[in-house]
Amino acid sequence: KDFGFMAFLEGRAPVVMSRSEWIKTSEHYALIGFEIRHLAARAFGNVAVVRLQPYRLAVAGDSLGRSGEFAVVDVWTKDGNAWKLSARHLSRPDVLKP
Repeated sequence: KDFGFMAFLEGRAPVVMSRSEWIKTSEHYALIGFEIRHLAARAFGNVAVVRLQPYRLAVAGDSLGRSGEFAVVDVWTKDGNAWKLSARHLSRPDVLKP
């Protein structure tokens, strides 16, 4: 219930969402394909930090393309015996132009 989401995408203002806002937004999102290219995790007691670099094929709504490579940092917290995703920081690196 304490989940928070932040997105930093090229050419857009940063987005910060609560759990309910993120769930509502994700209802319009269709994930077509997904590949994790890099993954690393490190635990610090009852907190774990996971870094991943996914490439995904996705659309939002009927036609807005949401495909590409992203940088993601997740913060997981242990609650009893269960690990829960508490925060996600997502960014899409700027495209390098020659």
